[in-house]
Amino acid sequence: MEIPGKKNIQDILALTPLQEGILFHYLKERASDHYVEQLVLTLEGIIPPGRFKKAWDHVVQVNDALRTIFRWEKLENPTQVVLKHHQPDLAFFDLSTLKDDAEKQDRLEQIKREDRQKKFDLRQVPFRVLLCKVSDRDYRMVISNHHILYDGWSTGIILKEFFQAYALLDQGEAAPATPVKPPFSEFIRWHRN
Repeated sequence: MEIPGKKNIQDILALTPLQEGILFHYLKERASDHYVEQLVLTLEGIIPPGRFKKAWDHVVQVNDALRTIFRWEKLENPTQVVLKHHQPDLAFFDLSTLKDDAEKQDRLEQIKREDRQKKFDLRQVPFRVLLCKVSDRDYRMVISNHHILYDGWSTGIILKEFFQAYALLDQGEAAPATPVKPPFSEFIRWHRN
């Protein structure tokens, strides 16, 4: 487990009551995959891995939750640490070289299953994205995260930001400006009051 340097810490926050409950279950049942979310999207077109990575780098940089790790050991109360910078965990798989559709589908299911079986360590950012090339213009994007980071409502926001960033990069432009949204720390402070 890598401990972040002080220079890479943006904020240290309390957990919400919901996050505390999720952390309790995580610690009680380490072997469980409860609260592990996995979303699979079909993408059409030619997707250069470099552009894909740049778009996700942008999304991670503008969303505190996607740069958050958790600490509880030797602490009176658990905390979440928002990192200033974090490289998202991205992996690429080329299934287009496999012979037939059934073989491709079997391999895709195996990749998804293995990804789901990889347990998240909440002391590291519990978020990763896989891009699987099925054919020249057919891809599957697999997004896995621990529910302690964000809820289902946030998924739509994160995806919208990814597709906006990707579209701008596709046109040769820079990623969009950082969206104006309150930091999660404001919600935590409001909630605690």
